[in-house]
Order: sequence, then C-alpha cells, then structure tokens
Amino acid sequence: MIQFIIGDPGACKTVFQSETLELLALRSQRIEKRYGVRRPVFLNKTIRLVPSLQKYVERFRQLWELVRVKNAEVVMEEAATQIPHDKWKETPLEVRNMFYEHRHRYLNFYTNTQDYKLVDINFRRVYRDW
Repeated sequence: MIQFIIGDPGACKTVFQSETLELLALRSQRIEKRYGVRRPVFLNKTIRLVPSLQKYVERFRQLWELVRVKNAEVVMEEAATQIPHDKWKETPLEVRNMFYEHRHRYLNFYTNTQDYKLVDINFRRVYRDW
C-alpha cells in the first residue's frame, strides 16, 4: 500500500504523519506481543513518540538502506527530499525495484509532500498504477 498526503505548508501533514506513525508503532507492538515477531517501522525524520513505542521505530537516512527490507512499514516525511523529481535518473535500480515490488515485499509506504509533481516519477507511477 502507498499512502500519499499532499498539502500546502502548514496544512498539518506532519501532524497526520505523526498520528500514522503512532498507530503503526502500536500495531508493531501488538504483533510482537501476539506472534513474537516484529514488523519494523522505518522513518526518515525524527518524530517523538512515547518511550514504550519508540523502540518499534528505526531511522533511515536514504531509501537505498531499505532495499533488502521485507515485511515493514516505511514512513517518509517530505518525500521530495528523499526522491526528488529532478533526480529521477539517479534513483538506483534497487530502489526503483523496491517501489515496483512493494506488494510482493509486503512494504507499505506512508509519505507526504507539498506537491505530487515534486516526487520522483518512478514512485508516482507506482502510486498512480497501484
């Protein structure tokens, strides 16, 4: 699944993203308690959570760090900073494949941006076609 939040500056995109992050961390906590396995939540920025949930969130700096990850949630604050539209030719093949195969890898992306067109075309195509 890919969730895209688009809005002007000050439109509370980050607030909504924080609430989503908290729900994902809670779900990860429940999965771990029930099944003994953790479904990791990856985040590219720092968003504070209550300490009991913070351990379910892992930080990443660049998307290529996640190309081997499966069965996870990926939260991208301001997608245009991670995958800008004007650098689409420089997006590594492994990252593009991660977008194209996100359903088979059980990856969910939650992201926001100020303008849909500021994000890499490879990601936008997957979002549009999904």
